[in-house]
Amino acid sequence: PAGHMAAAHDHPVTLHFDNVARNRDQIKEVWDAYMATYLTADEKRLADVYLDKRKASSAKLNQAVEAIKAGNYSNEVQSAFLKAGREERKAVHEALADLLKLQLDVAHGEYDQAEQRYERDNWIFAVLVLIGVVGVLGSAWLTIGRIKRSLAEASAAAQAIAGGDLTYVLPEAGQDELGQLIGQLAVMQRGLRE
Repeated sequence: PAGHMAAAHDHPVTLHFDNVARNRDQIKEVWDAYMATYLTADEKRLADVYLDKRKASSAKLNQAVEAIKAGNYSNEVQSAFLKAGREERKAVHEALADLLKLQLDVAHGEYDQAEQRYERDNWIFAVLVLIGVVGVLGSAWLTIGRIKRSLAEASAAAQAIAGGDLTYVLPEAGQDELGQLIGQLAVMQRGLRE
């Protein structure tokens, strides 16, 4: 370009065109990857709005770029380029912001649901642990009660035999260690009777 600002522009104008083309390619690649994912109906609607706004912005930008490539650096071209940047790109950014807001709202909702599931699962785990502890304690209480009864019966039998009562009726001997003790007391009682 010619003019009083030309001296500040020490590189070819095509460098800017190349950057614009590269940026468009990157945006298209990211956008295509995004569109290939699962989209809700609201996401699809907002994505379509964004795409329409982007196409409108690109059309205005393309007009200005083509005019500049053709050597038209007029104030009208530059003004149209700046106006498109202000108005069209603003609409693109707003549409993208709406899409992003929706995604953030959905993400927050999913996060809240995950938190609720986590809390629920923690409560279920705590209840299951409590049930397990109550079960173990209940089983221990029953076992201790059975052992105490058997020991009391064995002790009463031993006291009766030691007191000379050889007619004391011993409880039936079980298969456990206390049952063996009662069985030995019965052997001792029979031996003393004979």
